[in-house]
Amino acid sequence: MTSKTFFDDHLNGLQECVKLASDEIMEIYCSENYGQEEKSDGSPLTLADKRSNEIILSALKKISKDISIISEETFNESLLKSLKKTYWLVDPLDGTKEFINKTGEFTVNIAMINNKRAIFGIVAAPATGKIWIGSIFNRTESENDCVKKLRIVMSKSHKSDLDRDFLMHLKSNNIAYETVEKGSSLKLCSLADNEADIYPRFGPTSEWDIAAAHAVLSSMGGCIIRVKDNEELGYAKKESILNPHFIAFRNNSIKKLINNQNIENFKSNSFEWRLVQADMRDKLGSEVYESWLKKISFIEEFNNYILLSVPTRFISCLLYTSDAADEEDSVDLGGRR
Repeated sequence: MTSKTFFDDHLNGLQECVKLASDEIMEIYCSENYGQEEKSDGSPLTLADKRSNEIILSALKKISKDISIISEETFNESLLKSLKKTYWLVDPLDGTKEFINKTGEFTVNIAMINNKRAIFGIVAAPATGKIWIGSIFNRTESENDCVKKLRIVMSKSHKSDLDRDFLMHLKSNNIAYETVEKGSSLKLCSLADNEADIYPRFGPTSEWDIAAAHAVLSSMGGCIIRVKDNEELGYAKKESILNPHFIAFRNNSIKKLINNQNIENFKSNSFEWRLVQADMRDKLGSEVYESWLKKISFIEEFNNYILLSVPTRFISCLLYTSDAADEEDSVDLGGRR
């Protein structure tokens, strides 16, 4: 079920699915009755999320009843322990905050994961009606050009000190850039559309946020690499649904420009420690993280030199073997507290 024939046979059905979901989302968008509530992690949930999810799950079960489905709205951490080789990965409404704020920058996302890769993706923008489709079976190499001024797409809703550090690092290395703001998976789609060149993400995202657009970008000659090791971002991690920090590139020429001149230098300065801190904060949750940071105060004293080369797994070990550990602060590193 992961062949070109499979996707060719079901492409019309998948397109109809995201169109129906988009129509339902826009009906609620125009009604002003969002039925907004808050999830356990503090993120918003609306009627649009729920109804889009219902439409997509129903359609996917008809298309492929034997392929399991991981959706943001029905996800449970226990599912990570029994992931199949092949499954659908769904975000029925990416950019719920943008939906609530009426920016129009939200999307419907369906991806197929196979052997830890996003091999197919379809993304729909309900507010414009545009649909992006990409797969490993239909690659269109975009012009492998480089640019004099990088167009860096960044989030409208999530900006961090790490984002600002990255921009300052580019500036200090005399790389000209301009920033473009977009919401949801439209950031990755903007790379596929040649509206931006790179998308750095140092804040928390989940696999369903980017998988479909990742497949679209890859089909156009782009890629997403992990900051920690310069390897292509993968999926189906057993320990967490969260993505590591990553940078997406429109094409290989731009990737080489950034890699050759910046990434290693970038990681060798104090930013490396900031990445470790951000990673631990994402895994532990802010309250537990701050508590542990106070208990190992020597870290702050040496964070600019001794611990720059210390891997995150060592910090994790240090946190959990401290004699000062409080029983109520224990937490599973596989997810948030």
